[in-house]
Amino acid sequence: MALGIGSVISFASMVLASQVGETMALRLHATELLMLLGTAIVLVVERPAQPETERDTASDDLSLQQSQLPYNR
Repeated sequence: MALGIGSVISFASMVLASQVGETMALRLHATELLMLLGTAIVLVVERPAQPETERDTASDDLSLQQSQLPYNR
């Protein structure tokens, strides 16, 4: 919701800056809008992190107890 509101405000500011002829403000708001849109795309594409299950933590505990290095003979 906040990304949408921020994108609308940034777009409106970009349009107003272009009408007044402020090139630096136009670049600033265009960059800000692209960053907001990129963040929204990442949030849509990325799946949320899965919580660890009890089985995963039990296997992690066993792997810490076992030797990870091969024996040198």
